[in-house]
Amino acid sequence: MRGRTAALAIAGVLLLGGMIALRCSLMSSPDTEPAPASMASGSAPVAAAPPTPLPAGAPPPTSAPAAPAAPVPAGPAATASPGAPELPAVVEAFTPTEKRPPVANKALLRQQVAAVAAQVADCTNQAAGSGYRGSGTAVLTYMVTPDKKKQTVEIEQTGIEYDGTTIDNQPLLDCLKDTSKAMTFAYVPDTDGVFALRRVKVADGKVVENAFVNFHYVR
Repeated sequence: MRGRTAALAIAGVLLLGGMIALRCSLMSSPDTEPAPASMASGSAPVAAAPPTPLPAGAPPPTSAPAAPAAPVPAGPAATASPGAPELPAVVEAFTPTEKRPPVANKALLRQQVAAVAAQVADCTNQAAGSGYRGSGTAVLTYMVTPDKKKQTVEIEQTGIEYDGTTIDNQPLLDCLKDTSKAMTFAYVPDTDGVFALRRVKVADGKVVENAFVNFHYVR
């Protein structure tokens, strides 16, 4: 009787140990394995459409050749500005108009400077009468302008170039610059005006030089 009881006890212990081991193995593994994506959504996998059969005697399809790649420019692409004028138009815009002869050349200007020598001497005499007997130089300017409407030549903008002037008597300078208005030039059509310079030198109140210096065109 004792042996039977001991065998039952041992069998119970073994059964209990087997149950414990089975429970531990169940706890260490996941309950269910993840289903594939196609199966998890419940939708059946989509089968690929079979290729369309070719007609009898038709040649097998060929793949189109790949187009060659366009060359990539090394630098930035040049872009033309909208409305930019053509080169000939630009050149024409900066081309000076036709050059015409001066209304008075150097020879005529020298002649007229000499023609007013008496008026220049009158200026120094007036300055001497006022007590001025100094020495110095006056650089005088004037414009010789042809008037197409009047068919005449005008002497305009008589002035003093103080950069080269050393005479410090203003009444004498004003008298000297106005002597340019006594010059006379013949009108010539299709000519350009000129801007001229002349020089008067005085020593001890007397004129020692009355000379033409230079000129340039006035357009």
